[in-house]
Amino acid sequence: MDFLIGIIILAILLCLPIDLYKYEIPDIISNGLILIGILVHSYLIIYEKILFSDLLISLGFGSFVGLGLFFSGNWGGGDAKLLIGVSAAGAALKNTLPFIIEYTINLILAGGIYSIFVVYFYSLKNYQKLKREPYIKELFILTAAFSIIFLPAGMIFLVLLTMYLSYIIQKKYFDKEINTKDLVEGDWVVEKIYHNKKLIYSPRKIGLLKKDISLIQKYKKSVKVKGGIAFAPAFFIAIIFTLNYPDIIFDLFLARI
Repeated sequence: MDFLIGIIILAILLCLPIDLYKYEIPDIISNGLILIGILVHSYLIIYEKILFSDLLISLGFGSFVGLGLFFSGNWGGGDAKLLIGVSAAGAALKNTLPFIIEYTINLILAGGIYSIFVVYFYSLKNYQKLKREPYIKELFILTAAFSIIFLPAGMIFLVLLTMYLSYIIQKKYFDKEINTKDLVEGDWVVEKIYHNKKLIYSPRKIGLLKKDISLIQKYKKSVKVKGGIAFAPAFFIAIIFTLNYPDIIFDLFLARI
């Protein structure tokens, strides 16, 4: 089973520099991981008596979570496909819980921590500009004060501050104007597009389709698209955490039931 773990880690490592530089995860890596996972598990089902249901459960769970986050507008298609790839390659891996369940839980935790780190990194990097935003100073002061006086209230203000900073960072530094020639499927256009006062495109959660791109390029030279953070690092953190603490969810919660 070390071979499967190695394949998963290799795929994520290949995605890391591309996602950090271009903010996209190549389909060829995700699709390759899915294909390899299915082929390897087909062999294991025939020769090693691995249950076919393990593959179905793992793929089903990974697809449900990945596609759910994609269609809700929280993930890009590349992130969803990579999780499905991990679910295919990791179907035969099992500790107390199926590998994909433990990995997904760790991915959500790692993704949350990583996202918060990115928000505060951009906040500190752009502090001089951010401090001119309304309510920023007040939220900082309230968070610091209540953290000293009454920690639970301080935590509430910290959450509010983080959410507000996330909103500002998204609008100020992640959303960007790009040439329509550079549009690709899945890009999230943030505003409705009109031509001669006629609506030609309305933003959707799954992003642009090929037909949308052709239509927009016909009438517009540039549009504003929603950017985001490279999420591949969270995938890497999650796999390292899952391999080192495979039964942490069981140990912390299920064992107490």
